[in-house]
Amino acid sequence: MSSGESKANRDLRWPRLFAVFLWNFGAFFVGTLLAEFSWDIWKSGLGAVSLSVVLVWLVRAFGFALFLGFFITFSTWLAQEIFSQTKNGST
Repeated sequence: MSSGESKANRDLRWPRLFAVFLWNFGAFFVGTLLAEFSWDIWKSGLGAVSLSVVLVWLVRAFGFALFLGFFITFSTWLAQEIFSQTKNGST
């Protein structure tokens, strides 16, 4: 691998990490929102749903998805930094 290819791969790392964040954020946001919805409907019934309850669902889902998105993206970035370094003289 030439130094130009190595730099190109390294430059693509940040868009890939952003894509990892977006996928994880989206998946956990939708999953948490569905879980909150189904749990509250199961517990209280559909009559107890109001605008404030929906806003609480959205805030909880957003916060949880943001946390897990950053956590998973950070662990992905850290693994790339630690394990993807090429050593000189290795084939």
